[in-house]
Amino acid sequence: MSVKKEPKSKKFTNKMKKKLLVIFLLAGIVLLGLSYALIRLNLSKGKSYSKAVYNNYGYDSRAIAARRGDITDRNGTILAYSTRVYNLIIDSKVMLSSDGKYRQSTVDALAEYFPDLDMDKLNEFLDENAQKENKNAYKKFLEELTEDEISEFKTTMSESDNIKGVWFEEEYKRTYPFKSLAADLIGFASNGGSGEIGIEQSYNSYLSGTDGRIYGYINDSSYKSQVISAENGNTIVSTIDYSIQNIIENSIKSFNDEYGSLSTTVVVMNPKNGEVLGMADYPTFDLNNPRDVSSMYTDEELDAMEEDKRVEAYFSLWKNNAVSKIYEPGSVFKTFTVSELIEENLIKLTDVVKCDGYGVYDSTKILCNGGEGHGDVTPTWALCRSCNDALMQYGEMLGKDTFNRYLHIYKFGQKTDIDIPSEEAGLLISESGMMDVDLATNSFGQNLSVNMIQMMAAFSSVINGGKYYKPHVVKEIRDSQGELVETINPVLVTETVSEETSAVMRSMLRAVVDYGTAGYVYMDGYSIGGK
Repeated sequence: MSVKKEPKSKKFTNKMKKKLLVIFLLAGIVLLGLSYALIRLNLSKGKSYSKAVYNNYGYDSRAIAARRGDITDRNGTILAYSTRVYNLIIDSKVMLSSDGKYRQSTVDALAEYFPDLDMDKLNEFLDENAQKENKNAYKKFLEELTEDEISEFKTTMSESDNIKGVWFEEEYKRTYPFKSLAADLIGFASNGGSGEIGIEQSYNSYLSGTDGRIYGYINDSSYKSQVISAENGNTIVSTIDYSIQNIIENSIKSFNDEYGSLSTTVVVMNPKNGEVLGMADYPTFDLNNPRDVSSMYTDEELDAMEEDKRVEAYFSLWKNNAVSKIYEPGSVFKTFTVSELIEENLIKLTDVVKCDGYGVYDSTKILCNGGEGHGDVTPTWALCRSCNDALMQYGEMLGKDTFNRYLHIYKFGQKTDIDIPSEEAGLLISESGMMDVDLATNSFGQNLSVNMIQMMAAFSSVINGGKYYKPHVVKEIRDSQGELVETINPVLVTETVSEETSAVMRSMLRAVVDYGTAGYVYMDGYSIGGK
């Protein structure tokens, strides 16, 4: 029997396969061992190794400030704007890197270009950080530098390989070019960028924009960063007319220079749509330096003032009396009582009541203005002579229920929701608690309180055909490129009286100027009504 022998070449192939298999098995065992060791090492000391790596590549994250939007008058005159300024920042980690070889050249350059920089403090800061193992300290040394003030240094730094560890943080400085103009209405922005009082506060979300960010890892030789750009704030176009506002403020100043007052407030409104064309207070303040209360207090008084009293002084100065102060409207309120009589057909223009100089209600004697009787008076003459006795009789004709109903129709005792903060609602006697004497005094504007913007909105409705518009101080919102974002349209809230009643009231109020107590505002060539 013959046996077939296996070829030598095949024997050799089988041996090689076995050897390769052994090698692969050994390599796999080694790799598994290494993997196991790395896993254990990562679990036990991974954080410390990562920390060591990132100590060499420090993470840097800085905000990119958004530019706060402008505030303008209705015609585009800029009332508030923000300009870019720079803060000088020293990065000790970079300046002291490479065994401190950049320090002296950088310090010398800073001393040359920034004479206001305190070099002693700078060197003290660098000395302290030179002793630290992990030098990663930043410090702001100069603030609100202009582009002109930093441009030469930046050029020198870009051309030199030995000036390191200096950068300029961008931010924006708020500026009010007309200083105190419309101060309470515009408001101001704090150092943090948020609005305080006025339009700056109520439209802060539109004005502020959204900050961007620059971030990444930095070492001695490179800085690879990612940038999220800032979105600048919108421009607020107010309803204010600069020319009207300027006339108001100059007139207030002249009045106070000649006569003086504890406070003076003037509002100009378009009666056809509720737009405020001008709003001013006295005393006022510089929006660029809002915490300067020297116009109200002497230096000695300020030095002696405790912090809480100083804060009270700030808010007293910043208070917008047109919306935040309530007062007894007095004889101006007679306009509403007469309009109610006409609207309810309770009186004709030819009807007369007798003024004997006083009225008695709930055993209280209430004198007419001047203390003397006006005799027989018509509704028009009652307004012209501002006759309290006639108005008290008109209140009786209306009765408590009708009188109170019109208080609500005219929105007294309610906020107008004007688009600036801190409005007061005013004070009315409750309907259930109203006595005859209250009705009598309310009819000529006493024993109740309103704010000025309430009075403006209600009075406008009396003369504009009976349309009560929500008062507002902003006309448009535009983006940073000037494109229209939103139009603030007039809001018709309610109707107070009829067109016919309104026409009669316009005629009567003109007579008050032509023949009555408001004659001092009469001007040839103009048709003016008032109370």
